[in-house]
Amino acid sequence: MRPTEVSDEQIIQAGLQLEAQQSRVTGFALRRVIGAGTPARLVAVWNAYKQSNAPAPAPAEDAPPLPGDIEPALKVATDQIAANLRQLVITLHGHCQREARTKVVQVEQEADAKCALYLEELADASSQIEKAESLNDSLERQCQQTGSDLSAANERIAALTGELAKANERLERAAAELSKAREMEEVARQAEQQAVQASQQLERELEDAKQAHAEDLGRHQEVLAGELEKRKVIEGQLANAEVTRDAVSEQSNSKSLQLASLEAKIKALDDRLLDHTVRLDEQHSVIVSQRQTVGHLERQNERLNEHIAQLEQQAKNGDKA
Repeated sequence: MRPTEVSDEQIIQAGLQLEAQQSRVTGFALRRVIGAGTPARLVAVWNAYKQSNAPAPAPAEDAPPLPGDIEPALKVATDQIAANLRQLVITLHGHCQREARTKVVQVEQEADAKCALYLEELADASSQIEKAESLNDSLERQCQQTGSDLSAANERIAALTGELAKANERLERAAAELSKAREMEEVARQAEQQAVQASQQLERELEDAKQAHAEDLGRHQEVLAGELEKRKVIEGQLANAEVTRDAVSEQSNSKSLQLASLEAKIKALDDRLLDHTVRLDEQHSVIVSQRQTVGHLERQNERLNEHIAQLEQQAKNGDKA
């Protein structure tokens, strides 16, 4: 990331502000005031400004001429002073050289220590700047990625919302089909109950018919036995009572016809019972098929409920994301 440009006027104003606060003007102090720029450039601009604005030395004024008798005395005194001063200067120069060498060593040591400290501070500051720039780049990438993720999440939520609406429609249709199937099952159950009741009624009627048939058959057998006995008597008297035999024969034929009629009624009842049994089997098959359909619809409804729960969970996860 490119650092922010700092003008020379900003650097000079920051240096003047630090001088007004009686603070030492350094590159890091200037950067702390300005909030941008590299310390090396900041201090270089400030030093150039100070050098360009340093006060010029005052020009020497012309001295008036001395009288003629003072000039030789002044020259002798000057020479003597110059010799003494030279000796003093030589002595002082020796001491100064020794002090200077000692001072230079100290200054160099101090300068080395300060330079090392400044280098450490510079390295630390540069590292912090690089970390800040890297963090800023990372945050920008994260913001871009977050924006992309948010757009994708919104698209996913819209898709899930459409799927949820379709699933709700399918659920409504399945609920309607299930309600219709339950109504059909209720109708089939009622039909089954009616068929069972009709079957029970037919069984009762059949039992009654059988019982009536048995009673009629018993009565007819008793009558037939009596008629046989009478027939034996009549056969003994047949030669003398032809008219009586014809009457007995007609009565026997009538009883036979009644017996045949009862047998026909019993056969008709058996046929009705068989037909009703077939219809009960068909209704039972229909009921079994309807129950299978209802079971299939219930399983389909359960799958739809599970799918809707999954879609709602995905939608919640998308909202959280």
